[in-house]
Amino acid sequence: MRKIYRKLISLVIFLIVTFGIMIPLYVHYTARQFTGAYDTLLLSKYSPYDTILIEVHYQDGAEPYAESLSTLKEKVANYTGKNVILVKYPDLKDFEISGAVGDDGVRVFGDRILQNHTQYHSDWLSGRMVIYLIFTNSNWEGNANFSAAGITYNADSIIIFKDIVKSQEIETPVLLHEIGHLWGLEHSNKTDDIMNVHIDEYLLSHVFNKLPDDFSDEERKMLLEKHDSWLIFPMKPYEALYSAALNRQSTMG
Repeated sequence: MRKIYRKLISLVIFLIVTFGIMIPLYVHYTARQFTGAYDTLLLSKYSPYDTILIEVHYQDGAEPYAESLSTLKEKVANYTGKNVILVKYPDLKDFEISGAVGDDGVRVFGDRILQNHTQYHSDWLSGRMVIYLIFTNSNWEGNANFSAAGITYNADSIIIFKDIVKSQEIETPVLLHEIGHLWGLEHSNKTDDIMNVHIDEYLLSHVFNKLPDDFSDEERKMLLEKHDSWLIFPMKPYEALYSAALNRQSTMG
């Protein structure tokens, strides 16, 4: 009997170590590299994280609009059901900022900024997840087919280009669009969707009416499904593998 008890105790210790150390390490060092990987960790009511802290850093002349941040905070609280804290730091110096940011340099640029200025980190034990917003005067020099008002990279980081976002009316949907990517939403071609992919066409389609400051009914439905989901483990790093497996199963069927 003693041997059985010892084995059970060893198993319990192993599970505690696995769930208490290995999973948080996976979440914060592996899954973080994939945009959308934190979707249900941020949205689900079953997530171990009950607080979302939005940490904002901005360059002189690129300060975000207070109304936009207020709307963002409100929507994050509404869709996640979590306590939301927002902090701002006007700490980005001109010499730190690249004149232009392209596809290949987004992560390098953003991570360098955060490495020098991060005040808070996501923390498994305290139940806090951090979303980072960087507002810069840099120009976007990425894909030539569209202008980028914002870029989402990693599972928790967003860069906003203020040379395109020149009004609060534009900034609010842009912020919600980028948060939508963190929540795992894909681009849309529908003119009333926050996740519309083409900002120029999006603005043109709303010349005579106000830009949306919330997600569409279809987008809200997807967010609600994630809010009610038990599936909170970040599977994004293995998306290609299980997509291939599902496609194979479908083909074989």
